[in-house]
Amino acid sequence: KVDVVPTGPLDRPPRLYQLLPPSLLQDTRRRESCRGRALLKFQKLRRTLTQLRIRSVWIRLLVETADSLAELHHLEQQAHRATNLVRLAANREFLKRWGRRLERGLAKNQRDCLDMAGKLPLSMWARHAGLPPEHLLVDFAQAGGAYGGSDGRIQLQGGSAEDVEIKGSKAKSGKPNSFAFKGIRCAGATWKHLLLVGRRREPRDWSSWQHVRGSIVLGYVSRARYEAALQQAGLSRTKPRDATVTPGSTRSWLGGAVEWVGLGEADLAWWRDTVLGGRVLGGENEAVPGPEHEGHG
Repeated sequence: KVDVVPTGPLDRPPRLYQLLPPSLLQDTRRRESCRGRALLKFQKLRRTLTQLRIRSVWIRLLVETADSLAELHHLEQQAHRATNLVRLAANREFLKRWGRRLERGLAKNQRDCLDMAGKLPLSMWARHAGLPPEHLLVDFAQAGGAYGGSDGRIQLQGGSAEDVEIKGSKAKSGKPNSFAFKGIRCAGATWKHLLLVGRRREPRDWSSWQHVRGSIVLGYVSRARYEAALQQAGLSRTKPRDATVTPGSTRSWLGGAVEWVGLGEADLAWWRDTVLGGRVLGGENEAVPGPEHEGHG
């Protein structure tokens, strides 16, 4: 017997290995192979045990938090209700406060940077058209609010919901019927409905529906038509896109996909046919107070 412990790789043996008989070299290789297989089995078993421990922890956490899930869902509903601009638009003090900010708190060329310039007129229209506030939810936050990456949500009958993207724009200088909407996202965005709020002129009073309704046009684009317009124009979906559109014109890449209506002319029938495609409104069981019943506090 020759008691030799290998100290280097077998594919490049030192001179000592050249003195060993071939049978001993083969036996050493077999032992190393068995040791490697055993090590692989041990590592696989350790990974399996780790996964089982992780699963047991998750199961324990789910069991412990099962009671709090219903409470969390209730809190989320309360947050959506409290931050819904369609509901807040019923408060006259709220309208006056934001009306003053939009009229005097911002320069005209900076209003488009504030989402409220598009969200507030849309919410005012929803109130006066009789759209249930539980059907259309418009996020009060500028970004990253209660609805994540979307500007709002349409609640459908049966509990399903679809996200909404809202863009506002003033008319281009010298072109009162042409609007430039900035940064419309596609990739990574979850919206199914794109609502374009174009201001032909700045309302004299942002808190008054009578002044707002005649100053604004409303455009609608479904997600399918938006993506089709991108594909037809050879534009990528990965980057946010700017779109200059004119009601009645199809010259821009997005122009032919937009369905326009004056904000004061849009009604529930237009919303059902154009936006919902004939589907039933969600939240229609909730009464919507008209302007004469709107609260002060």
